[in-house]
Amino acid sequence: MTQSKQFFELQTSAADFHAGIDVHKSKWVVSVYGDGTHVKTYSMEPSAERLAIQLKALSQGAKVTCCYEAGFSGFWLQRSLEQSGISCRVVHAADVPSTDRTKKRKTDMVDSQTLALMLSRDLLQGIYVPSPEQEKIRGLVRVRQSMAKDKRRAMTRIRSFVFRSGLAIPAELANKLWTRTGQRWLEEQSASDEELSVFVDAYKGIRQLEADAIRVLGARIKASDEYAALQELLRSIPGVGRLTSALLIGEIGDMSRFKNLDHLAGYCGLVPDERSSGEKTRILGLTKRRNAQLRTALVESAWMAIRTDDTLRQTYQKALGEGKTSQVAIIKVARRLLNRIRAVWLHRRAYDKDHATKPKPPTGGRLNAT
Repeated sequence: MTQSKQFFELQTSAADFHAGIDVHKSKWVVSVYGDGTHVKTYSMEPSAERLAIQLKALSQGAKVTCCYEAGFSGFWLQRSLEQSGISCRVVHAADVPSTDRTKKRKTDMVDSQTLALMLSRDLLQGIYVPSPEQEKIRGLVRVRQSMAKDKRRAMTRIRSFVFRSGLAIPAELANKLWTRTGQRWLEEQSASDEELSVFVDAYKGIRQLEADAIRVLGARIKASDEYAALQELLRSIPGVGRLTSALLIGEIGDMSRFKNLDHLAGYCGLVPDERSSGEKTRILGLTKRRNAQLRTALVESAWMAIRTDDTLRQTYQKALGEGKTSQVAIIKVARRLLNRIRAVWLHRRAYDKDHATKPKPPTGGRLNAT
């Protein structure tokens, strides 16, 4: 008898097996349901290879489907299990149905059993799993964003020091402190002040790290003929630059997985939440369930686009004329901008404001974006 069969020692005629995996850094808790009945719950060290062996031994040739919640562990486990011949879904934690009992008694064992049970009842839909190349681009974009935030913090520290130390910024540098001329002035001041020197060196180091991240990101996109061509097409749209186009590629990956503009706008967080009961309907603010990076980037791009694009500027001004706030007006612009992005992506044709076309319905592709 093999070690895997000794581990389970189970005979069953269940047609399908469903496993829920509660993933942690040091251990995994696995619950298995067969034919809708709880079979086993156990803990194991993190090993996709060993898990695949155990699930195959337990199922004895029957179909096995498993799932785990999206989070810090990424998608490598899903890919590894799929390569082993075991179907695996990555699910959104907020989409897992729960009861009052499971909320109040939340343990790793309960979580894994809930995942397995809901999966066995076909109540869990997997989110979109990016390709390894798309995931690398997504990771580089997010690293660059983190560096940009760190750089802004470093800039704030320098300005704070300048104000509290009484340094007088030359009038010609008041709004140009971060230009080359401004940087030379800061370095001259830091030569006689150790504290300012630390702040300036930190800023320079972070700025270099951000530049390195942008360089590596650009090289990664250029290495892919598909992504390089797509980036050039996206950059033909007013308001969409090099970094925004890279973000779109990394976060969306496959535009055909969105069945229409509303589906895409919901993923980007450009639709409102709604609550209705009986004859009462309440339209709330923008949905909190969204891809935060995409919504931020689209709004920023919308502000840039209205400076140069007459059509989008008219959309913005019309909304203001209807009594909308500037925040609501720019969301309308962002949504129109998103429609252009979708059209260019699906048609694989550069944006032409004189011959703009509506996107055709996608043919195939995954629709379970979350």
